[in-house]
Amino acid sequence: MAIITEVKTVKIDCDCKTNPVYLQWRGTNGGINYWLFATVQTEVESSGVNSEFFPYIGELEDAFSNQETLDKESQPSLIVGGYIDVEDLGIGVKPSDAPGLKGLIRSIDVAMLMNPETWTTEDPQWMRVKVAPGTFKILETNQTKAQIEFSLLLPKINIQGQ
Repeated sequence: MAIITEVKTVKIDCDCKTNPVYLQWRGTNGGINYWLFATVQTEVESSGVNSEFFPYIGELEDAFSNQETLDKESQPSLIVGGYIDVEDLGIGVKPSDAPGLKGLIRSIDVAMLMNPETWTTEDPQWMRVKVAPGTFKILETNQTKAQIEFSLLLPKINIQGQ
């Protein structure tokens, strides 16, 4: 006899999406969940200096610089977002999609599909990403649609040091 541990809602959208970002994550009950973000994403690149030194300058006329960078790092990220429907059930408002997105924000095991155009003919290629920590506004109860937005931290870029 099977025991039901969680109920899944499947929403099928047959439209071709512009700029698809397809995510999968492990939910709190251990199941795999999926979400498709489309249309608008923002690519962000953050960089920082890990280490630098300040050489002794004996002769100002011959000096090239008063500081040298030894190592830098770069963190690419992708800001995704969209709107979720809010259903009026007569007993207040309930976000139909918010539980799934809350699971995405809470998950430590998130992956992004890297070949969304060719995954049906080739094997899907997944890359592990992280949801940037922060505070997320999920729902305003007086709205019919709720906007959600968060950043996905992609793997850091290895920059050659001196």
